[in-house]
Amino acid sequence: MATQELKLKHDGPVGVPADTSLRSRVRGLVPDAPRELASAALRRVLGSRWPSIGFRHIDQTPISALSKSKLFEPELKLLPLFTLKPGSVFDVGANIGEYTYVLGKTVGLENVYAIEPVPRLCSRLRALFPKAHVLEMALSDAAGTLALKTPIVRGSPLWTRSTLERFIDDGETGAVLEQVPVVPLDSLCEQLQVRDVTCLKIDVEGHEENVIRGALGILRSCHPVLLVEIEQRHHLKPISELFSWIQTQGYHGAFFDSQVMSLRSIEEFSVDRDQQLSNLGNGHYINNFLFHQELSAKTMADIVDRAAMKNGSPVIR
Repeated sequence: MATQELKLKHDGPVGVPADTSLRSRVRGLVPDAPRELASAALRRVLGSRWPSIGFRHIDQTPISALSKSKLFEPELKLLPLFTLKPGSVFDVGANIGEYTYVLGKTVGLENVYAIEPVPRLCSRLRALFPKAHVLEMALSDAAGTLALKTPIVRGSPLWTRSTLERFIDDGETGAVLEQVPVVPLDSLCEQLQVRDVTCLKIDVEGHEENVIRGALGILRSCHPVLLVEIEQRHHLKPISELFSWIQTQGYHGAFFDSQVMSLRSIEEFSVDRDQQLSNLGNGHYINNFLFHQELSAKTMADIVDRAAMKNGSPVIR
């Protein structure tokens, strides 16, 4: 895989603020190399117990206790509520494996396809989830190769922020470019002979429309639940246009609002209110959107409300 390091070139949206979540701030205190060595050592020692220990904070937090601090994405607790049918699920942009873990517990790791183009993250995923299908590639709307850009911030590559797009992160002083294979999901499923896709989680740092365009056949034949990260800071055109386009594929959209601890219709979403960059990394910043073909936003909200009530906490209305 060809790798190239570049100094900053401003050819896209500039000044995208870096993630200021608690996890990101903690990670920023320790350089990549020592952190990776320590993590690898722990994985070797703990073996198959590592995922259940590394992700136990997700398991131990009930829906009713989801907070505004955003120690993890609330959708990690919500997506299993809508992934009940047997079938294959795709974690597109699997990153460190949180959704791979949750989806594996829901449908079985043998039914999880984790798509991740960054080699070091792929190695981690294979070590953590040997029963899952970990594919070192990216998805798009056409087959070929594309340049994957990893921003360099404070002298170190942020591998978890790699993107096929060309926006510039806050504090980015350069980038590592790697040529990676890309393929449409429709073609990949045909190659793998996967015909029962029930869920697509998509976190691809601005490339989500291309991924969905490459999966239109699957959307029409399998009607999978979609969980898509969509942020205005990654796009030049209004993301409301992307919402509308996904809805034209027959989907109803919703998002989790930590203020009311429930789902709200995507029609109620406001970039100015819900994606204020000053809230980046906390529960007030909303960047994940759930789409379902069979269930309305209200029905999805009712399902979440019942799950929260079951855990002993009424939902605020």
